[in-house]
Amino acid sequence: MKKNILLLFLFLICFSVVRAQVLPMVVDWKLWSTVDDYNYNIYGEPYTPETYFVKFEGDTLIGGLNYFKIMLSEDVDTIDFSCVGYARQSTDNQKVFYRNLEGDEGCVYDFSVSQGDTITDLYNPLREHLFYDDFNVVVDSVYFVNINGNNQRAFDLMCIDYPEAKETIIEGIGSECGVLEVGHAFSGAVGWSLSLLCYWENDALAYHADSYDFCFYDDLSVIIPKNTDAIHIYPNPTKDIINISSEDIITKIELIDVNGRLLFSKKTNVLSISDLEIKPGVYFLRIFTIQNMFTKKIILK
Repeated sequence: MKKNILLLFLFLICFSVVRAQVLPMVVDWKLWSTVDDYNYNIYGEPYTPETYFVKFEGDTLIGGLNYFKIMLSEDVDTIDFSCVGYARQSTDNQKVFYRNLEGDEGCVYDFSVSQGDTITDLYNPLREHLFYDDFNVVVDSVYFVNINGNNQRAFDLMCIDYPEAKETIIEGIGSECGVLEVGHAFSGAVGWSLSLLCYWENDALAYHADSYDFCFYDDLSVIIPKNTDAIHIYPNPTKDIINISSEDIITKIELIDVNGRLLFSKKTNVLSISDLEIKPGVYFLRIFTIQNMFTKKIILK
């Protein structure tokens, strides 16, 4: 009996230690892309999604505290960044704070919450139209998600007054509305969607939203239809040759990377990967036929 109690005690201690080791978010080796996706513009015309990238950079001392600069870019090559604010994380990584350029600061993430907790003290100074205390927001559920082979803690926030309004927060990554957009799900904006597209760790893609094909969209991007039953590609994954079959005549194929960059374009139904000298990873085939255009995700080994 004493042995069982001891084992249980040791288990609880180990669990507490592991739980205390919250994954860091405000570091300089992470990168996020977020899509700003209005359904229609002010003229009632379809709106093309646009993307911005976020990273944290460099140490800055403000009021005796160490901050990272919050850097934002709309450049697909992620070269031209500008500072939009500052971020810091508590020493136990449980809380993340944002500070705008005017000096207003608020806690935007609290990873210590539990199911049933009410969220009232979070404030996003980068998006000052969002106040959690304006809404009756609670932690609806807590669970784990697999990110790049690791199980990371996540929780769903829900507005009691409007139960359909929910937002998912992932430890070490932030909101699925975008790392800067925490609270957007409760903004009440009609027809305006903000979504985390992709997330990188040390330049390696670790997260890719299922509802989007690419990690970057701009004014030239095209939203590709999801109905691809008429197109078949094989083998997939592949090391070399990709064959493409279609019920319609193929007029052109394009190979796109996850950032939307065009790597290859040709009228063919057979693609030789070895001729392209590209790295293994996830890519997309954009396939044009006489009547339609499709996209297929491919994995190069």
